[in-house]
Amino acid sequence: MSSKTKVGLTGSIGSGKTTVAKILKTLGYPVYNSDWHARQFYYYQPVKDKIYNLIGDKVFDSNNQVDIKAMARVIFADPEKLQEVNAVIHPLVAQDFEKWVCNQTSEMVFQESALLFEAGFQNRFHAVITVSAPVELRIERVMKRNKTTREEVLQRMEHQWSDEKKCQFADHTIVNDGNHFLIPQIKTIIEEL
Repeated sequence: MSSKTKVGLTGSIGSGKTTVAKILKTLGYPVYNSDWHARQFYYYQPVKDKIYNLIGDKVFDSNNQVDIKAMARVIFADPEKLQEVNAVIHPLVAQDFEKWVCNQTSEMVFQESALLFEAGFQNRFHAVITVSAPVELRIERVMKRNKTTREEVLQRMEHQWSDEKKCQFADHTIVNDGNHFLIPQIKTIIEEL
């Protein structure tokens, strides 16, 4: 196991964890984006084979690649399928993160992950930071960012812990409601870590 300080960065959809991750990078800290890395695994043939066996060809495009949006519509409507797909992807992301950590020179590294608690990964970190924002603001942000409907955002939210629950289990909370400055909150937490 690495001697580096590993910090989990989480928050529900639309909370602003990616904004916090960008600030951390600007401050010189490496941040592993779990969503981005997870998407790369969908190009691997063994993963595509497992997805095909779980869901069938309806989530594949004309180039035989996993269509992430089509898959999201299927798995967020079927909790069992969501769990099965996560069981394929989460272990790959966890292994990849550990390899990534070994290649970092910084003494403190971050993993950005929306489903950190839901996946049971919180014990892999020295500390966990939750980014929190009011529900209506989060819905508004995601609808604008993803050009999606309120119903689709709410469907995704159903599969994530509430902000309150994430904050309860986190070591630190960053409030991203548009009224609190992010950088001072981030710097205070880094000093405490």
